[in-house]
Amino acid sequence: MVYGLVALGYHIVFRATQLIDFAQGEKAAFGGLVALSLLTAIGDHPWLALFIVAVGGYVLGWAYERAILRPIYNRPPIVPIIATVGVAQFIYFGDGLIWGNSAVPFPYSFSGDPAGALTLGGLRIPIERLWVWVLVLLVVIACSLFFERSRRGQAMVAAADNQLGAQLSGINVAAMRSHAMSIATALAILGGALIAPFTLAGGSIGLAIAVKSFAGAMIGGIRSPYGVVIGSLIVGVTESLAAGYLSYGYRDPVAFSLLLLVLLIRPQGIFGNFRVRVG
Repeated sequence: MVYGLVALGYHIVFRATQLIDFAQGEKAAFGGLVALSLLTAIGDHPWLALFIVAVGGYVLGWAYERAILRPIYNRPPIVPIIATVGVAQFIYFGDGLIWGNSAVPFPYSFSGDPAGALTLGGLRIPIERLWVWVLVLLVVIACSLFFERSRRGQAMVAAADNQLGAQLSGINVAAMRSHAMSIATALAILGGALIAPFTLAGGSIGLAIAVKSFAGAMIGGIRSPYGVVIGSLIVGVTESLAAGYLSYGYRDPVAFSLLLLVLLIRPQGIFGNFRVRVG
């Protein structure tokens, strides 16, 4: 589900800009570190910290789109993609300068009870992890409704599919791209804060999340909000089974072999569909 939350950011950015933002994973790592610093400064007020992180993530995404991506949208597609990789490296090394290069423990709980768990027929589910499930389910439903039912969501899709046509229809293409990047960045940073209590904050976790989330998005179909989450679940479960039944070292090869298999058989992803552009 962690992969799914970040993959939703890939989905939102792609639907609105036709680009892949490879900085999503490092944004998540950054979110965990910022939440840790906030809670250390303001005391144990996790929901206030989450609110500040989410709002700050939205503002950061807006600045990121305006300063980095907007000047290069009209360049060849590879240019914005390389720019997002550069931003990811900038965030990673910036985190290292401020918080250090090693992952650090996150001693706070958003559920109020770190040891709390829900027991269902012998299955013990930590309450802290249920928050991630609930968040991702709410976000995927909201994304689907936003893009399919709201005027702004439809305007974002139109701006990505046909920039000139959208402008002739009165849609502010630049504003739509800014909103999309802001939402995606807020999701990644919020997700990083939520997963920090049962993983670690910072370190190299950002790269792993970015790559596995992208694999999940491609397996499920990057145009489908439900597809990217289901694809991410497939990646997460597959790599966990590989680690348990084979060896921990087989986690990545098995997950990426699954990605290769799906791309060979169904390139648009399990829940994706081909789109043909005429003219």
